[in-house]
Amino acid sequence: MNILDRQSDSEKLQHLSDFHPYKPMRPSERLRYLLELRHFLSDWTIACCFHLARQEQWSLTAEQILASLRSPTGFVREAVLAYLRVASPRTLRELLPLLRNDPDRLVATQVTQLMAELGLNSQPRRAV
Repeated sequence: MNILDRQSDSEKLQHLSDFHPYKPMRPSERLRYLLELRHFLSDWTIACCFHLARQEQWSLTAEQILASLRSPTGFVREAVLAYLRVASPRTLRELLPLLRNDPDRLVATQVTQLMAELGLNSQPRRAV
């Protein structure tokens, strides 16, 4: 890639487009495509994708949601929970008890608040 360093931005883009030609997509499709490439994106970008999907009410795949909930970064998990609150409250209700003991203090607080808001018992269940 060092060969491209001496070229203008437009020349660089032209050379790179040979590797991956531009494909017109609707914005929601482009966002889902970006999340498929999440291993190459920063955590901040992934969180922003979820906030945009929430704001625009775009659907994301279950695999994208679950993979991002497993992110080691708290603000990514926070963004996913905010997305689920709007996009799939039923799924959120099912997942919240599993996230009750999240290691990130802010995520754990968000989970507690969402559980209270949804009327879910926030206390751990005891074995009978």
